[in-house]
Amino acid sequence: MGKGCMKAIKYFLFLFNVLFFLFGALIMGFGLWVLLDNESFMVILQESSTALKIASYILIGVGGLSMLMGFLGCLGAIYEIRCLLGLYFTCLLLILIGQVAAGVLIYFQKDLVSDVTSCLHLLLVEFRKEKCQKSMSFCNLADTLIHCDLQEQLGLSALLKGTSTDFFN
Repeated sequence: MGKGCMKAIKYFLFLFNVLFFLFGALIMGFGLWVLLDNESFMVILQESSTALKIASYILIGVGGLSMLMGFLGCLGAIYEIRCLLGLYFTCLLLILIGQVAAGVLIYFQKDLVSDVTSCLHLLLVEFRKEKCQKSMSFCNLADTLIHCDLQEQLGLSALLKGTSTDFFN
């Protein structure tokens, strides 16, 4: 029973890692498609955007990482290489720690997160108004930031007034 169970675990680990590899390739392919095929997404979005390029780079990075993890897991599972399985486990552990840390930071910084989201919403509404008028100046952006509570927390009011702040030191 011990050998049969170990074989089943080995092949299930291989199967799941093949799925990770394939989904990583799919995500990476989508990111490359967004980055390289400008016409199809520009028709949908009606504009060229740096946010679209950043999102495509993030997709390429996440897809590449998923493919690497799947590849390491497949090789480690099939050939039973302890070093690769250890590296695979370490990478998964680091990803888990990063996700938990991000969740804890978001949980304990609820007020800052809500201030950031409300400020971003205000900025996006203002940007959309300015976009329709085909011009957006830094002064309008600064005026929008003045009405936002986030500026006090980040020390932006002193920066906008021209005085020094401890935030940037």
